[in-house]
Amino acid sequence: MTQGQLKAPRSLAIAHAFVQGGTATEDSERRLMVGGTGEVDAGLFYGFSYTALGHLHRPQSIEGDDVLRYSGTPLPYSFAEDHDKQVLIVNMSNQGECKIVEQEVPIGRRVTTLTGTIKELLDAERHPEAQENSSAQSLQTAKPYWMPNASSR
Repeated sequence: MTQGQLKAPRSLAIAHAFVQGGTATEDSERRLMVGGTGEVDAGLFYGFSYTALGHLHRPQSIEGDDVLRYSGTPLPYSFAEDHDKQVLIVNMSNQGECKIVEQEVPIGRRVTTLTGTIKELLDAERHPEAQENSSAQSLQTAKPYWMPNASSR
């Protein structure tokens, strides 16, 4: 069966899987192994009008096909997920034709990664992106630095 042949005039598949052609977000999703298989062939979904995929957190189409896609997550689950978030609104006609609207959703708490020496990390003016309603992780880039009364800041 090719991608253009539908099993029914109007059909929907929903799968939580790592489909070949998808791109994982670094440090975010874990590889799944079910029955010794780590990836699912995208061709398994060609007979459906629309396939809603879950597992990968970044919104993306598989093989450039707009009706075979991951919507992504509405919230960041790791510091690697600093991209915009969205939900998909899919309107399917009686003939199975899909109109898809990408609706960006506001992120309550953005994630950000700060890098620098301990002195730079403790200087709030150097990192304005971390001051407004965000969760931050910091990476120290130099040898340890001792600062008296650092905990009182």
